[in-house]
Amino acid sequence: MGRVFRALEKKSQKEVALKIVPKSCIDKTTFKALRREVEVQARLYHPNIVRLYGYFQDEYMLYLVLEYLDGGDLFNYIKRKGKLDEPQTKLIVRGVLRGLEHLNNLGVMHRDIKPENILLTSELTPKIADFGHCALVPSDQNKRYSVCGTLQFICPEMAESKGYNSSCDLWALGQVMYECLMGKPTWKINSIEEIPKLNSVEVACVSEDCKDLIHKLLKKTQRPQVSEVI
Repeated sequence: MGRVFRALEKKSQKEVALKIVPKSCIDKTTFKALRREVEVQARLYHPNIVRLYGYFQDEYMLYLVLEYLDGGDLFNYIKRKGKLDEPQTKLIVRGVLRGLEHLNNLGVMHRDIKPENILLTSELTPKIADFGHCALVPSDQNKRYSVCGTLQFICPEMAESKGYNSSCDLWALGQVMYECLMGKPTWKINSIEEIPKLNSVEVACVSEDCKDLIHKLLKKTQRPQVSEVI
């Protein structure tokens, strides 16, 4: 939704990312998602979450002023490297887990964790971005039922409309971790109906610790909470 440009904030001379969304592209659904994104992200202040500095608009455009990350996104980083080693992968996964823990503490589900939505600093510090699909939930006892996010990363309970909680983000992170280490997606998914029938993934040539964490995150039932794996 919208395009993102590198920009310079005149007063502070700080580099920022400027997300520009044409108002002509904003229908009721898009407006609701944008409003939710702004309201939630404005509350978040954590080293593993992209900051929203502010927003403004003119007659034709809506502008979001965001933290600029010079390392690009994780999707393109994996694409350049082929795959990541275990120390790099653990650094990224731990950072995302810390960001998810902060979201959980504030009652926020991201619902679209994927390599494209994990931005990196030049030192590989990961930061969660793009809150267009996020949801507010008072606690993990309150489930959501709407289907959203990116097909590849949708968890089985969301696919089956059984109700899901914040552990849906851990399912997605399990796939991200696998993709970091293997350099390829966990599964080739063509339809949402395939997701509940997925078999366990095989993780080769990595430590038992990494295998164990991936399998925990990709459990179809009784998936751990963030506090149990961080």
